[in-house]
Amino acid sequence: MPSEPNTRVLSRFLDYLKIEKGLAPLTVSAYATDIGQFAEFLAKRKRTLLKARRSDMRNFIQQLFANSVDGRSVGRKLSALRHLYRYLLLDKLIEHDPTLNIDSPKHQGACARRNGSHVERLTSGLRSPAG
Repeated sequence: MPSEPNTRVLSRFLDYLKIEKGLAPLTVSAYATDIGQFAEFLAKRKRTLLKARRSDMRNFIQQLFANSVDGRSVGRKLSALRHLYRYLLLDKLIEHDPTLNIDSPKHQGACARRNGSHVERLTSGLRSPAG
């Protein structure tokens, strides 16, 4: 459960997403879950969302991958955190964005994941046009 300062920050941000951005309830819920996970991660290190550092962000991402979280899910969490910290910067609640210069995880597209034999099986029935 997020600490009191984290709860206030998260609540204000979620209100912003609902009211000013007009995001759907499920989207706002996903933001709350993703940011809540980071807030819990920070709480174990006796830090709040407003005091997070870039090293915290990197350690959080490393922990997610160590726990076998899919790259797309890590990317979504990072995106939610980027939105949060952009909001906090604009609201002048923080001076530095800990998500700055943190690369999104790379994930392969569906075509890149296909191995050669699978592609060959799919394309074996195709005939070349008569020339």
